[in-house]
Amino acid sequence: MNIETITWTGSQAPNLDAVWVSEFGGAALGTFGGSRLKGGYKNEDGALLWRGRSWTFACLIDGHNSSQSTDAILRLLEARRSHISAMADCELPAAFSQLRAALPGLFLDSSDILARVQGEAACLICFQKGGFLLWFSVGDNLALLLHHDLEKLRQSMLNSRQFFEWIGERSALELDVPCYSMGVRELRQGNNHIVLATDGLLSMCAREDELGLTLFKMIDAHTAPANLVRNSLARVQAAHGRDSASMVAWTVRNECGGLWPSS
Repeated sequence: MNIETITWTGSQAPNLDAVWVSEFGGAALGTFGGSRLKGGYKNEDGALLWRGRSWTFACLIDGHNSSQSTDAILRLLEARRSHISAMADCELPAAFSQLRAALPGLFLDSSDILARVQGEAACLICFQKGGFLLWFSVGDNLALLLHHDLEKLRQSMLNSRQFFEWIGERSALELDVPCYSMGVRELRQGNNHIVLATDGLLSMCAREDELGLTLFKMIDAHTAPANLVRNSLARVQAAHGRDSASMVAWTVRNECGGLWPSS
């Protein structure tokens, strides 16, 4: 099993008043820890990024009331890395069908451990292989798919943000009926830019519905994911965003034609 990995947590590297970006294999992970001038004093975000031979798996977490929930989710995923990687290595469509079934159960089976932390976290996972993208979301993190076909129709957001969902001390997965969002999207032909972001990134825009277009305008044929992350977080820094802003981004070149209507 040969995969590239990076894991980061704001409890260990908060990056207050600073933009930090790490790049590998054409993907990027970065954070701006918040402006001390505006009262920022902690970064409870966290992220991991795994890249296999033919797939990418990313998780972005925004903690609340301590970073314990963030760190617990990262430990849980790291402990299941070999199991998740084995499913990701399967051929299409088995990789997606197995992960769709496994991701909710991964957290439900560990509910006792996750409930013992202080605070809770929004958690967003995205998995891409071939011309398809899966997401699993609890909470209000943002997942975006940027492509010129979609931009023409003002479509960029993959998930709907849910403001009263978390994992941890207060958990949407521990309700009588567990609550979460999940979906699969076909990538369009050409370059597809996949972005995961915590809500701190919204301080770079006047309105939430402008985020996708703002990011799309920052992309051209020569924009690497690391530059998109760095430039976006620099805008948050320039706006003196109080809340931490964290991102994961990568670009997929899809040679297959996307679905079009019959007429």
